[in-house]
Amino acid sequence: MKSLEVFKCILDELEKNPENAESCIENFIKNSPLFFFEDQNKLDIFFEDDFIISRSILEKNKKILSYLKVMVMICEEFGKDFFDKYKTKSEEDLNIKFIAFRELHAKATLKSKAILSLLVNGYPDDAFGLWRSLFELQVIASFLDKNQHDIAERFILWEHIINYQRANEFNNKTLNDVKKITQEDISSLKKAEEEIIKKYNLTRPKNGFSDYEWASQALSKKGRISFYDIVCNVNLNYFYPYYSCACEKLHSSFKTNYAHLGLSQNSMGYLVGPSPYGFEDPIMFSIFSLYTVTLLFLKSEGSLENKLKIALIGSVYNFIHKTINLNFEETPA
Repeated sequence: MKSLEVFKCILDELEKNPENAESCIENFIKNSPLFFFEDQNKLDIFFEDDFIISRSILEKNKKILSYLKVMVMICEEFGKDFFDKYKTKSEEDLNIKFIAFRELHAKATLKSKAILSLLVNGYPDDAFGLWRSLFELQVIASFLDKNQHDIAERFILWEHIINYQRANEFNNKTLNDVKKITQEDISSLKKAEEEIIKKYNLTRPKNGFSDYEWASQALSKKGRISFYDIVCNVNLNYFYPYYSCACEKLHSSFKTNYAHLGLSQNSMGYLVGPSPYGFEDPIMFSIFSLYTVTLLFLKSEGSLENKLKIALIGSVYNFIHKTINLNFEETPA
């Protein structure tokens, strides 16, 4: 039973028994969850429309969706094979970049699958919003590739700085009745943070370290480091306007409905559900970012096999690039 149907039941009951309105309303409100959840067999009905719409969207966009699906499949399989073959060697050789890139690649693969899932279900704006996270992984991977292993080490160890700051923020800002992080755990996090501060001869700023302070040694900038500083350093600033647009898909800033990717041209309605339109941008941006992260991961250990894998992925990327015909460079990075 849908919500308006449930609500109509109480209106009908009130119309029949206006003299018992107060008790009728109280009883209805108390038992209203049963209308939705009492019969578990009816729960399938809730999802019938979703399945029908998803199948329809997939049918209409099968070809363009296949480009992202294939790229995700190749990058995941090549990345996993590379990790399995070089994990032991990279740890023995202390290949810090390999360790950093394997984390970035795993996250990039996961984000790409989530983007694909959103698109298959008809949510291109949310998929584009999630590409924001994928682009951040691409930028960090490009920055680590450009610099020496010590920067990759700083990137990995910076987790201890952030963990301590986040833990203090959680304990200080959450409600009093929320279970706090124990003092023992706080002390352990603080000890790890102090070791990193000592190792790199850092001074803790009054308002705390930024998430990107680990990159400061490789940047000719004094003061707080921002994500945009790293974007410019790896010459991806021409993508930043798209990144800003992707952020708007997730943030609560006012943006009239014309800005939705999922609206067809000249549409004046409010978009509150799935749409078969607007798939090109989130697909191509995601392919570009995932391809770059995978490429840099494979480059972290040189071998003929990896060079062949890179060439194969590049060939697939160029084919997709020419087919979709968007304004992207061929075989980036």
